[in-house]
Amino acid sequence: MRTRQHVVRGITSGLLAGAAGATALNIVSYTKQAIDGTASSATPDQAAQAVAHAVGAEIPGSPDTRQNRLESRARVSGTGLGPRQE
Repeated sequence: MRTRQHVVRGITSGLLAGAAGATALNIVSYTKQAIDGTASSATPDQAAQAVAHAVGAEIPGSPDTRQNRLESRARVSGTGLGPRQE
């Protein structure tokens, strides 16, 4: 039977591997955008805005600040979804 230490070590290893994989996917995606000269997809931003509207959340700040907050939330939520097809 596994001890608590083995379980914690396994969870920690899994979290580190997931973070490394997500970072690698981001590097590849943004490098491809830089090489191809393409813009980021607006779909994650639109989805974040739709979710905020659906739950009645108000994004505070000036129009530029709101857009930056939406983009940040979209990127964070997209991290768990893996690479996107463009």
